[in-house]
Amino acid sequence: MANNFVPKNKYKRNDVLDLLGIEKDSNGKRGGVYATGYFKFENAYYVFVNIGIEGRTGHDYDNKFLSETELYWFAKSNAKINQAQIQELLNHKTQIHLFYREDNRVEFIYFGRVKAASYQDTKPVQITWKLVD
Repeated sequence: MANNFVPKNKYKRNDVLDLLGIEKDSNGKRGGVYATGYFKFENAYYVFVNIGIEGRTGHDYDNKFLSETELYWFAKSNAKINQAQIQELLNHKTQIHLFYREDNRVEFIYFGRVKAASYQDTKPVQITWKLVD
């Protein structure tokens, strides 16, 4: 699926889900995997990153920008390097869209498509994302 996300534009998580065409359940909600830090939809991943702030789930990872084109990121707390989802995220053929925010009360900013530049086999897995466009 092609996307219409514009780098530096702001998006609420629900805006992203609407643009992707992800259906709401019978209660008008889209929880579960779509409310977490990253999910796969069709053939792409969508990563939502909090930088310098605690997430709404209480996790406070040391996610940070290393430069204008690189971001240091921690996967979900139970993520391990051998998990299929992590292996897909590390695969350079996987399309990955990254959104970030520096305040829990504001929209996410679309960073762009990224690829894993490096990773550390820790718990949780740590990945340095590099902007590809």
